[in-house]
Amino acid sequence: MTKANFIFFDIDGVLLIDGRPSNLYVALRHHVQTGLIDRSSVGVATARPYKSAEAIIADIDLRGPMVFENGALYSTSYPGVTKAIDTQLAQRTKDFRNRVQYLAQRARIKYLSYNGTDKIEDTLKLHNTETIIMNANRQFSTTLYSVNTDLLERVIEQSHPEKNGFVAERVDDKILVFDPQITKFHGINRASKGHHSLLVTDYEREFLSGYNINVIEYVAASEISQTEAASENFIRKIFTTQRGK
Repeated sequence: MTKANFIFFDIDGVLLIDGRPSNLYVALRHHVQTGLIDRSSVGVATARPYKSAEAIIADIDLRGPMVFENGALYSTSYPGVTKAIDTQLAQRTKDFRNRVQYLAQRARIKYLSYNGTDKIEDTLKLHNTETIIMNANRQFSTTLYSVNTDLLERVIEQSHPEKNGFVAERVDDKILVFDPQITKFHGINRASKGHHSLLVTDYEREFLSGYNINVIEYVAASEISQTEAASENFIRKIFTTQRGK
């Protein structure tokens, strides 16, 4: 593994497991806050909106480049988020949302706009499988939720039969819909100004192989955070390797 200027951590499935801090999270926070890790070289790269990631960044006390909404928003340092997006892309996202809402109503599928005040899991439990819930808090990417994920795929297929440049990523009871030009990997390239970066993620190699990853390496962290010892060893190894210590 070659040395990286910046290291990005995914949040869900890596720093958080089932919504709770993982062993990897605890080890990273300890080493950042004790000064063993340069916090300006560490950031997050997540599908989450900026506001949803703020508390986690503050708790660990990271100050490096950040990537939000799968790359639609990024910052070259923290705090301060640069919008890496133009009016045309924002309009495309708005058009997609409107199209999904129209199709849902036409097909007599119950459609709800979720504002984030309640846990999405609780909201899903209140409705049947023929319900689509859209996260209204995302600015530039879209998240669709349903108990019936096949329903979501059908609606996406109908709303954009030729995909129209959008990519759908299926994760349990939700589907993230985003433009391939604003994936995490492109966002990391922009946030790190093209410097060599390493992404610690829960994605498998098969998923990442479909992307043109230039300066980014990655580590699948799904098994690393299972124990405190494994997480501690991983954090020590990854940062001593990158810094050549």
